[in-house]
Amino acid sequence: MLYCPIGSTRLVGMAILAMLGCHWLCQCHAAGIGKGDSPFCADAKIGAVPGGEIESSREILRSLGMDLGLLDTLRDRTRIGHEERECFYQMLAAVGRARPGQLAEAARQRLADAGSRFDSVVPLFNDPDAQRGRLVLLTGTARRITRVRVDEPDVVERFGIDHYFELYLFTDDSQQNPLVFCVRAIPEGMPTGEGPRYAERIEVAGFFLKSWAYRSVAQRENPGAARQLAPLLVGGDVRRRPAPEPGGWGAVGAVTGGLFLLVLAAVAILLRRASLADRRFRREILGRFREPDGGVREPRINTDKVKGREPRMNANERE
Repeated sequence: MLYCPIGSTRLVGMAILAMLGCHWLCQCHAAGIGKGDSPFCADAKIGAVPGGEIESSREILRSLGMDLGLLDTLRDRTRIGHEERECFYQMLAAVGRARPGQLAEAARQRLADAGSRFDSVVPLFNDPDAQRGRLVLLTGTARRITRVRVDEPDVVERFGIDHYFELYLFTDDSQQNPLVFCVRAIPEGMPTGEGPRYAERIEVAGFFLKSWAYRSVAQRENPGAARQLAPLLVGGDVRRRPAPEPGGWGAVGAVTGGLFLLVLAAVAILLRRASLADRRFRREILGRFREPDGGVREPRINTDKVKGREPRMNANERE
């Protein structure tokens, strides 16, 4: 049996408030509050993309020399087939004709006109057919960047493309699922690589091509494994981004850490007081009913008063 002192209720209240504070701050972190370049927002509208946005994006591709009729040859949730090859390389060539910064500027202007802070990746995963040719600007962490050599002579001759780079990008709202960008170039000095320790914070603009079925590193070791799906985009204007400033989320993190320590301290104090109260109860209350040898004593009723006589009391009992 435990006895909880009245003062402990204050500690319980403090602990509950601290836990609620920690929960609220974690929600803020997930929503991007306190992070300067986080594309996730709790109030983000991630529904259907307006048709005018798709049309304006495709118009940019048309102005860069791409045959938009090739977009009709694409099929989602498959590898890039032979019939889709021309569309892929035409889009890669068109992006290469854009002036530096043109795609990122167009995407930023569209976001500003729409009153949005970022492009959500959710439609790219969930509604790929409606996103064909859409221009987006994304910020995230590249966990894999590889150089791909083009061994097809006609592509090299017609488009002057002998290689490109694949970027596996993870954004704050992609839920640990990658988006794959194919770009003509990466910033000077940015290394290629992959693995647990490889991470490049980048911003990249690109046009959505299709939902691509590819083999991950683990799946390549098991040929019978099912392929993984990822949005495939053709882009450019890759820009390295600095790591988040410690003054943003770092300050919130310090507050969260302090609240967490307060919760731990409050719980420790509560447990300590409860333990002391329990021992005191056993000693003062239960001890009255125990014999010195640990046996239980049966209480006796004084019968003198029942017979009409006052019970005899010693000096200590009179006081």
